[in-house]
Amino acid sequence: MKKNFFSVAVLLYIAGAFVFLAAIAYLGTFTRYMADDYCETYNTQTYLPLRAVINRYEDGAWRAANRYSNLLFVGVVESLAGWKNLEIVPVTLIILWIVGLFYLARQARKLAGIEWHILVDLFLGAMLAFLSILQAPNRYQTFYWRSSMATHFVPLVFLNFLVVFLLYRMRTKRERLPSLWTILALFFVTFMIGGFSEPPLTVMVVGSGLGLAFIWFYVKNNMRRPLLVLTSCIFAGAVSALIVMAVSPAATNLGETSPSFWE
Repeated sequence: MKKNFFSVAVLLYIAGAFVFLAAIAYLGTFTRYMADDYCETYNTQTYLPLRAVINRYEDGAWRAANRYSNLLFVGVVESLAGWKNLEIVPVTLIILWIVGLFYLARQARKLAGIEWHILVDLFLGAMLAFLSILQAPNRYQTFYWRSSMATHFVPLVFLNFLVVFLLYRMRTKRERLPSLWTILALFFVTFMIGGFSEPPLTVMVVGSGLGLAFIWFYVKNNMRRPLLVLTSCIFAGAVSALIVMAVSPAATNLGETSPSFWE
């Protein structure tokens, strides 16, 4: 009886969370161009996306010109979906956010050796997505306005899947060294995620740096080398992104009241 009651309660929580999340995702279909969207679309339509990124990075007149991945993301979605991307991207990213959190909960509990029903994984993923969106201080700016979303929300979605991959790799190939392709892919993905904005980049630099220190001093079994290689790839990609941001001309154009790049 207690087990059935618990299952029903979990299903009700999941259903309620999904109704809320579905409504939030549906609101994304009403997104339209505004403010910086016009400038970014003009740049990516006038030049190829990569050329637009290089032009803005070298110019540096705009304070955020050092963020290279967000404009590249805008150029790619503009090329793939045209003006409809404004309606498609918010919905797609919110769905990916939910899926990523579900798999994050699932891989974390499998790595920890915990056994429970898959509905609990779904419950945790739905609740994490629900609470994140519910507590967002400015929902429109975070999830719907493309210019801001491409800077702050998109890297979080990608970072989720990066962590999911790491947990899966640690669980299924515990003592096997990663292949060269895995190493290069991890470095590239980390480098691109770091180029969206400073907060996720800081998280990756600090997180992978602390991870390396922990593995070096406390992991003494056969998993030591694979973990060191995987974590080093992420740390190298994040530090490379940090260097690219730091040497951008935009870093010298911060206002007097703004903190320096290193602060």
